[in-house]
Amino acid sequence: MKIGIRYFSGCGHSRWVALKAKKKMSEIGHSVLFCRSIEEPAKDDFLSVDAELFIFPVYFFGLPSNVISYLKMLPVVASKPAILWVTDGGMSGVSRRSGCFWLKDRGYEVISTREIVMPDSFLGLKSSQVTPEQQNAILSQADEKIGEYLKDFDAPPPKVPLESFLRSFSCGIVYFIYLYLLKASLTRCFVASKSKCTKCNQCIKNCPVHCLRMKEGLPSWGSGCVGCFRCINSCPACAIDFSGVGLLFGITGGFCGFLLLGLIPFSSWFFSLVGLLSGFYAGTLLFQKIYQRFPENGLLFKDRKRIVAHFTEKDL
Repeated sequence: MKIGIRYFSGCGHSRWVALKAKKKMSEIGHSVLFCRSIEEPAKDDFLSVDAELFIFPVYFFGLPSNVISYLKMLPVVASKPAILWVTDGGMSGVSRRSGCFWLKDRGYEVISTREIVMPDSFLGLKSSQVTPEQQNAILSQADEKIGEYLKDFDAPPPKVPLESFLRSFSCGIVYFIYLYLLKASLTRCFVASKSKCTKCNQCIKNCPVHCLRMKEGLPSWGSGCVGCFRCINSCPACAIDFSGVGLLFGITGGFCGFLLLGLIPFSSWFFSLVGLLSGFYAGTLLFQKIYQRFPENGLLFKDRKRIVAHFTEKDL
């Protein structure tokens, strides 16, 4: 069977899974056409593959916005078999259901979806700070799952495994709020150290959505940022970070906004939600303004490990 692989990866997890899948499929006799990333145009002979494997990360319980845009623009096919894998820290949310929806919209016959748990990649959470031993244990288990899930091409499950409807609905609400209301605010939590930045422009060159610009000698993030953390992983000087302090500013602002509008007589949950989101926006904006004036005064977490997820072919 000739199988095509498409993937998107920010910190390296989905790419690692894609490379592992490519190697294992070749070993069992499948012919593999490897599309290195959705950022690169698929080869013309990609239309000739018998089935396709899509591998995408999960951001806030859903697929990244640039992945959704990519799926919407795929050429229409006639019932081509497809398998969707998502990589996450333990909660796929609504990602597999939404991925299935868009693939079916383009004419694919989704025969299976699977979740592959990887080390948490969101720097704002303590769970991303895993030890090398913990990371190796997670990767070892993921490697086993990849071999197991590849069998779906030859023997698809009788029913496509998806998240439960209740979980998809609840996570879908969080994902919707993040995608359309919070994503732009979280962008302000990305910071660059003036003393470390060498102005090499690697972050700008590697940004998958081209939202980075140099501003006053430091990288500046635009509203199109999808939060993939590739800028952090690709910075040779380790000058970029996702500031937990900025996240704390946003949470504090959101809490204050929630209480403020909640005290208004006859206010409803709607106004409380407006106060929460507006406060979060104002909090991250305040953090950004402060950091621009005092970029070296402790607004970064000291000695905090970044994501250990920069995988290459040699890691196989």
